[in-house]
Amino acid sequence: MIHGVAERLSSVFVRNGTITEDEQDLYSYGLELLISNIVGVAAALAIGIILGNLIGAVIFLLAFIPVRTYAGGLHAKNNFFCIMSMSVNMLLAFAIYLFLQKYIGIVSLCLMIPAAVATYIIAPSESENKPLTEREKSRNKKLSTTIFSIESIIGLILLLISTFTNADLSDSYSFVFLGMYSAFISMAVSHIFEKRRKNHEEQCY
Repeated sequence: MIHGVAERLSSVFVRNGTITEDEQDLYSYGLELLISNIVGVAAALAIGIILGNLIGAVIFLLAFIPVRTYAGGLHAKNNFFCIMSMSVNMLLAFAIYLFLQKYIGIVSLCLMIPAAVATYIIAPSESENKPLTEREKSRNKKLSTTIFSIESIIGLILLLISTFTNADLSDSYSFVFLGMYSAFISMAVSHIFEKRRKNHEEQCY
């Protein structure tokens, strides 16, 4: 469905003279990615609305997307699984929040430094479908590590304010931590799968 919409939109651009026929495939692919991402985010926000915590969903996405963009992670084979992946991430975040709410702060503090170090070592995780140049790897490593560190500091500050004042910021720091750790897990799992794939190819040769 999304592929068809992207194809029709790119055809409209060609007819209007906005792009040439030679550029149609490229723009169609770009539009497909854009629409898929928009639908995925919308689905995640809808889950937040249904569960009565839209702010938590927004904070999760604001923490998840920047790290995921530059650190890399699992890539779905098609648009449907891409949207489902975003939805599952959001559902898991809410499940963890609901069942482990009292312990998220403590657990996050214990995981913060190891996760930051692992992000620096592993990131960016590239996949067979999205190889990176050495320059892109260097840039993405710096950006992902920096973003992860900044989000860690923001989450820590919110946690300290909530702990030592009357302000209840548990939603805020919980979903900051859940977003960044979800992105970290996606990157780590992708790295493991890619490493296994390369080892398998080497054994075949």
